[in-house]
Amino acid sequence: MSRRERRWLIVYGVVLGGGTIACLTVFVTITLPVAATLVLRSARALTSSHSLDATAVLALLATVQLLWLRAWWRRHGHRFRSGRTPRATHQS
Repeated sequence: MSRRERRWLIVYGVVLGGGTIACLTVFVTITLPVAATLVLRSARALTSSHSLDATAVLALLATVQLLWLRAWWRRHGHRFRSGRTPRATHQS
């Protein structure tokens, strides 16, 4: 690999790593607490007069999670079905 390509590969790696850290930070600090609060409040409301609203919220959250899980499985499930993780090949 040429020096120029290596430099751009390093820049790409830094940007990719920074973006991943930013996404995980938003998930842990915002998305996870909001989702946990929604689930807990909806679970408590199941026994109240707002049970239909609570059921709708829980169904919506479950549907989003199931769609994400299905997409993830379609992309990565072959690693588990084959019983092994594919290895990267070295190319010179």
